[in-house]
Amino acid sequence: MKSNEASKAAILGNIRRGLKRGTLPPDQQAMLRQRLASHPRQIIPARTAISHAEQIELFIRMAEREYVTIARVPDASALPPAIADYLKSQNLPGELVVAPHPDLQSVEWEAAPL
Repeated sequence: MKSNEASKAAILGNIRRGLKRGTLPPDQQAMLRQRLASHPRQIIPARTAISHAEQIELFIRMAEREYVTIARVPDASALPPAIADYLKSQNLPGELVVAPHPDLQSVEWEAAPL
């Protein structure tokens, strides 16, 4: 049985051959190693140790870093008008595709013209 490193090297070698590329020059290898080492560690396991409210706040902070729009609504009945208002404010078509989730399917989407 091959070690993980040997298996990884074999897989990457097969990819390089398929792309008709050789091994990277040492300076590029060093740059990639440094980039991988400095990449921030995922915080997903740590998310299970915080409360639901803290998870929501974390989600909002992470989403805002990606320049999303956040709107808090008091309950599910406020979703249709909030979404309709957002779409209008952005001059977007009043169309919505809802994921097949029971919480979303129980919303009365007809409450606002979409």
